[in-house]
Amino acid sequence: MALTNTKLRFKGAQTGHSLLAKKRDAFTTRFRTILRKVDSTTRDNAKRCRVIGQAEDGPSHATGFLLAEVTYATGDISYLVQEQTMLATFRVKAKQENVSGVVLPGSRSIA
Repeated sequence: MALTNTKLRFKGAQTGHSLLAKKRDAFTTRFRTILRKVDSTTRDNAKRCRVIGQAEDGPSHATGFLLAEVTYATGDISYLVQEQTMLATFRVKAKQENVSGVVLPGSRSIA
């Protein structure tokens, strides 16, 4: 009787372990996909920045200096910018994704 219960528990543990291993593999695959996407986006942005910087006789830091000067002189102006903005430049669509039986929130795409 005890041997039968032990065998059943052992079989259940093996099944649970294999399911967790499959979930781990699915999460690893999903993570690598996201990493590849971020890496390619970063490379594309870096190429764009290099092209823009070369076209303007070198990189321009004037915008950063102007923002620092305004912040120093007047304080935080972000609420004014938010009040005067009527249309969003980017729209973010959030959706849930099911990976191996686990719902992952926050999978977003920028449109």
